Amino acid sequence: LIDHLILAFGLPRQVYALCQSHASDRQQLHHLTEDTALVTLRFGESLMVDLVAMRHWDDRPPRETITLFDKEHQVTIARDRLTVCNHQGDTIDKAKFKDDPVAVAKAVLDQYCDSREHPKEYPFGSDARANLNVMAVMEAAYLSARTGTPEDPERILERARV
Repeated sequence: LIDHLILAFGLPRQVYALCQSHASDRQQLHHLTEDTALVTLRFGESLMVDLVAMRHWDDRPPRETITLFDKEHQVTIARDRLTVCNHQGDTIDKAKFKDDPVAVAKAVLDQYCDSREHPKEYPFGSDARANLNVMAVMEAAYLSARTGTPEDPERILERARV
């Protein structure tokens, strides 16, 4: 997911993360008990992306959404729908589509094969630099969750001299 966001919007300027745990203060393995995580990626003055992950202790069905905010709109993407709203909550546009994991896997493998057979026409999008950018964003989120302040992934790459 982070890889796709960076591919679409570039490296975020700031990453801010918060985690909530329902574990007691006496529990030793806090890294195993975080129930909610919120990561905000700020790509500029006009675009922010919030990633929210929650772990439930019951058998609720999983729900995966991505919400993007800009100055005028809010776009929510799920496996089977896309909804565009204004900031008053009015729906501007919506679309439903079929979630077919097999078709998605086939498309990914086809694209990978094309990149191997014809690298100039179909360059492989997951090179070392792209992977380092993803790791810098993940490290920035980790640091932010620990420090309580936004982190800059570019600063992390600079420290690594990359």
